[in-house]
Amino acid sequence: MPQIAALFDMDKTLLNRSTGMMYVGYLREQGRLNRRQMLQILWYGALYKLGLVSFPTLGADLVADLAGGTETQLRDLCEELFRERIIYTITDAGRERIAQHREQGHIPVILSASTNYVVEPLARHLGVTDVLCTRLVVGPDDHFTGQIVEPPCFGPQKVTHAERWAAVHDVDLGASYFYSDSFTDRSMLERVGHPVVVNPDTRLRRLAGQRGWPIEGWE
Repeated sequence: MPQIAALFDMDKTLLNRSTGMMYVGYLREQGRLNRRQMLQILWYGALYKLGLVSFPTLGADLVADLAGGTETQLRDLCEELFRERIIYTITDAGRERIAQHREQGHIPVILSASTNYVVEPLARHLGVTDVLCTRLVVGPDDHFTGQIVEPPCFGPQKVTHAERWAAVHDVDLGASYFYSDSFTDRSMLERVGHPVVVNPDTRLRRLAGQRGWPIEGWE
């Protein structure tokens, strides 16, 4: 018999905050951002709000650069960020739901647009072995190339990642669960048999009401 998975978005679902905002805020408080980087953050933020740059582009061009440009530096920084900030934003409801799905024999999965450097520390802490996320291309000198391993795990392409994983693990997505807060995850919510909307943004709350999807508030 095919298995059942419980897939969880990370930001504002398993966590009650955005890791991107925590990342930038942490670097600023630590005095690790120079003037050029601050201007770059503001510039990318403006482009993103205008719809002129995608989330994956931000991840490749900005996140790695702020860490110093090497995979080792980014991995170390994200481990530090998790220990000092992210661990305290994990929702109790998220922990409980993962445990409940395990008791039912379901496979817990974190499905996030964020990079593996941010997602993996959380997954280890929660005992989740399956992680689907955006990954950056690393050159032989440990420096990031500025490219993303295609496709990025964002929007409709989350479905691509989930379907590839499900085929390998003999998982029936039509009988599986997906928890998310964001309208950008609409395609993935439509793909599973049991979509659950958590702490939704305005557009997702409206869509959930139209579709009759359950809405939950996690803290």
